[in-house]
Amino acid sequence: MACQEQKIGVPAKVETTVGITAIYQLDKTQSISDWTIIVAEKKLQFQIPIAGGKMSVLEGVLATGDAELDVLGIKAKGTDAVALTTMLQDTSYFDTQTSTAGRFIIGKIERSDAFPNMTHLISGELTLRNTTKTIQFPAQLQLNEQEIVLQSAPFEIPLLEWGILPKEKKTACSVSFSLKAKKEN
Repeated sequence: MACQEQKIGVPAKVETTVGITAIYQLDKTQSISDWTIIVAEKKLQFQIPIAGGKMSVLEGVLATGDAELDVLGIKAKGTDAVALTTMLQDTSYFDTQTSTAGRFIIGKIERSDAFPNMTHLISGELTLRNTTKTIQFPAQLQLNEQEIVLQSAPFEIPLLEWGILPKEKKTACSVSFSLKAKKEN
């Protein structure tokens, strides 16, 4: 899916409440973003925790949402997890000394049956390293009176567009979001 350049900086939280019929808080313990970077034929798998966020429903349909990514909480998987986590926090990758958070803001939600086992096409703005780009991905969306579950299919993002510059030139990155939100009382 393509990315388009937006303004630099972390966008403000989505706070629109006009016409919103319900607000759902993201459950930090049940929401995560999974990442796989392939560098020189080696897979680096890691997670960036979800630090918070909200989803809003208007007349029974998901209308808006945002998720804060805790970039400081990057956790690599595998036998070299400590070394890989340190590498991912370095200035070549996520530069956690100067950019501690990221954000995904849902901009558009469309019903779609174009992707197997997916119900919607989600578009929005992903901010990493103080750079915001528009992304789009297929997802399965389940919504009921008490909770919202959004599970994306893995989708590719071009790391270079966010200023993530691994030393290795041949790099691919896929991301998936698993978000669960519970209705506010």
